Amino acid sequence: MGEKQKGVADILRQFPFSETASDPPPFFFDEVDEEEEANKKAKGELYSILNLPRNASDQDIRAAFKRLSLVYHPDRHSHSSEMQEMARERFTALQKAYEVLSDPIKRAQYDEEDNPDAEFKQLGPVRLTPDEMRDRLRKARMMEMQKESDLRVGHRSVSMFMMNVGKVAQRWRPVIDRFIIDHNTTLPFSEKDKLILHPSMAIDGARGMTSLAIEYERSLSPRSQLGIEYAIGANPSQEITLSRVLSSTSTMEACLSMNSGGPSFKTSFNKSISKRFLYNLEWEVRPGMSSAVSAGITSNAENHQVSVEVGLEGASISAKATAKKKLSDITTAIGIFRLGAMDLLGVEMGAQRRLTRNSSIQVSFSLSLVQGATVKILIQRGAHSFVFPLVISQRLSLRSVLFTAFVPSIISMGVKTLVLEPLRKRHERRRIEREKEMEVDHIEKLRENARDDLVLLTPVVKRKVDAEVEKGERGLIIILAVYGNLSEFDADKYVPPPNTRMNFTSAAARSSDHLVEAGHTEAQATSTIAELGLDSDYINVTTAVQYQVENSRLLLYATSKSGLPGFCDPCPGQVKHLFIKYLYNGKVMKMKVGESDSVHLPSLH
Repeated sequence: MGEKQKGVADILRQFPFSETASDPPPFFFDEVDEEEEANKKAKGELYSILNLPRNASDQDIRAAFKRLSLVYHPDRHSHSSEMQEMARERFTALQKAYEVLSDPIKRAQYDEEDNPDAEFKQLGPVRLTPDEMRDRLRKARMMEMQKESDLRVGHRSVSMFMMNVGKVAQRWRPVIDRFIIDHNTTLPFSEKDKLILHPSMAIDGARGMTSLAIEYERSLSPRSQLGIEYAIGANPSQEITLSRVLSSTSTMEACLSMNSGGPSFKTSFNKSISKRFLYNLEWEVRPGMSSAVSAGITSNAENHQVSVEVGLEGASISAKATAKKKLSDITTAIGIFRLGAMDLLGVEMGAQRRLTRNSSIQVSFSLSLVQGATVKILIQRGAHSFVFPLVISQRLSLRSVLFTAFVPSIISMGVKTLVLEPLRKRHERRRIEREKEMEVDHIEKLRENARDDLVLLTPVVKRKVDAEVEKGERGLIIILAVYGNLSEFDADKYVPPPNTRMNFTSAAARSSDHLVEAGHTEAQATSTIAELGLDSDYINVTTAVQYQVENSRLLLYATSKSGLPGFCDPCPGQVKHLFIKYLYNGKVMKMKVGESDSVHLPSLH
């Protein structure tokens, strides 16, 4: 096909960096913002109330319910109408948790939906096992989500602005060598029918081109789909595509097209070998021209992805290897190696960084024997992508290689340090302040509930502290426990308000030598009821943690801590941790864990 017949898609394919721009990032580790994750309702709240793991047995659930009933049953607080009312409210929540988790059907639905306020409806026959129920619920949810997605108008776009840095330096003004706008709009008009409009425009030097493709898609069955496309403009063509889901792990697609170069037939096959490996085959036949065959395999792991693709077109062989490594929750390193085809030999290295839940930026440098040295910038916002290839030099030289490799890194570090990071911190502070103002009443109610919990737990904790002290050095005593956003918490300087301190230490504890030998006063060995103001992002949970100690062992499972007795969420929308300072074996030790991390004291290590 001659150069004049090239369409916008052909030009975009010259820049492999823009391959990710036409669709959402194919490898983004399914990440979610810490902000978004923290704002979600804490998962496993019912398990947290009972302090149980998700795989707890029926016997474990009954035992936990019985143990907490001894604390929260209203009849155990008949001496005080106020405490009896507190206990009645807590016991109601405890009964609800037990009712759901002790019923196999309700528990299966809760595990899938994770919504303690949901109305638990019985789906399907009672003979279904919990695993079968979870599978049915998961499939039903996926079908609903797919139906909503199919009926939603979708719009994607790619805008590319290519500049030659050498020309800019000579003329001292921006010079755009290539400009492309590529749109894709999906218009569903029924559950089975879609109309897709694909207009595009490109300016390449002094030459411009436009094209418009109209595609009709029809769902023939839950497994089959037919597409008919008609394109006019720079490269007119007609296509008929049939795709079919062969099984739960494989798909196949066949496409018959006609353009100015003649007819062609292309078929592709994708197969998932396992949860980690996926391979694909593609074969294209073009009468009067050389056919093309390509094969690729992709390996996905938790923190990295590696893919290799090999193609054969006539007598020409090409190969491409891509590696992506997750460096942090928001940063991914990318490396690409190409051999043959348009590049002869090319290397690309860069990194992608997520800015917000819906936006990211990717910066890389590319060295090619054909295209020279290029710095490439990709900014994505939702389904819209903006590509900025900056051609440093059309020929490789030591100076161009060094400039391409190091200057962008220095500039990006400067921008991040001086601009992006201060803006992010300011935005985060404003977000937290707004949420505090909006949820001030809700947070105060949560803290009141936690204080009520501590009042009910106090008699039990007193007995537990006495029992632990009597064991001498083998007893486990929680000196201090604090939960919430601990970014500004200093354990060495923190002292609970004097008017909130409650003495749980018996005469035996006061005379215990190991507390004195450890250098800790009675006040430090006591538990507290937190009366922290609303301006604080953490609460004192020493009493609540000491309550969980059984036989000199503390075990908190990998569920949200905010649902535990005596806990609450003091800072909705923020990342939370639990700090524990404890005395065991005559030594004072500290630990800090995340919101959903497990705790096992004394440590098994």
